[in-house]
Amino acid sequence: MTPETTKFQSVNYIEDAPMEENPRSLSAISSDLGSIVSGSIAGKNVETIANAIDASGGFQTGESGQRTTIGGLSIGIQIYDTDQSGAIATIHPVDTGTLFTATSPNVADRMFSFIEFVQQGYQANPMVYLQADDVNVGTIPLSIVQKGDKTALTIDHPATSGGSGIVITHLGDGICGDFYIQNTGAVNPTVRIRSIATASTAYPLSVYNNGSALATIYAETDKAGTYAGYFKQNHKISGSPAHFSRLFQIETDSYSMVWFMSDRTSPDGLLAGAIGDICFNGDGGKVYYCTGSTAWTAL
Repeated sequence: MTPETTKFQSVNYIEDAPMEENPRSLSAISSDLGSIVSGSIAGKNVETIANAIDASGGFQTGESGQRTTIGGLSIGIQIYDTDQSGAIATIHPVDTGTLFTATSPNVADRMFSFIEFVQQGYQANPMVYLQADDVNVGTIPLSIVQKGDKTALTIDHPATSGGSGIVITHLGDGICGDFYIQNTGAVNPTVRIRSIATASTAYPLSVYNNGSALATIYAETDKAGTYAGYFKQNHKISGSPAHFSRLFQIETDSYSMVWFMSDRTSPDGLLAGAIGDICFNGDGGKVYYCTGSTAWTAL
């Protein structure tokens, strides 16, 4: 910085004060700094910096349209874009309402991820922690609204991960249960599970009950024309004539039973089974039970 004279419009001022060639900061004798009249800071003309500060206290950042304002109770800290005529991010100094808001500009090369956390090492504490202490009325700790055609929440588990995707621990009696989904749509399933795993034990849905509940799975319907359960099997058993499909396998600690479905063909002599297996919808709609190997008898 090489001005001939540096002045401060303040109660005290400095004249003919030499400064460093590359100053890091400025300070004033008075607590009221006032305005810098001439000179340069780190290669930037002081008048240019002064002109970048607008009447509201905001200052121009590196690119056109992007400004930052630090104001009083009505403004808080705000980063906004005059090109888009909207706030990018705002911290509101209010007792009620929203503390922090952020809006990505609707410009292809200026859209951004709002929050990104990366944990490089082990951390026992969660990276994000939310807690609602109001036990009388209650507060929703997290609300997600997706108005587009993308997924609202994505959890990716790479092959190196041995943890669970979601763990819910409920120590009390919830009104709607630990996992509650309300579907108001017309055609979409409430819960859709899709598995492409190749292992025979990689079940798309596994339910384990070690409590005192009367049933592991409970289904109830109270609308005309609906079923308490609906199951569909499209695959025909390989290695046998394409007449039979395997529906269910029921096991205890001692025995196992398989339920088959036929296309109105008798399984006798065609379908391999085990004693006690059942085949529905045989010839004439008959139900068969297996007496061993491919021997079947109609009920």
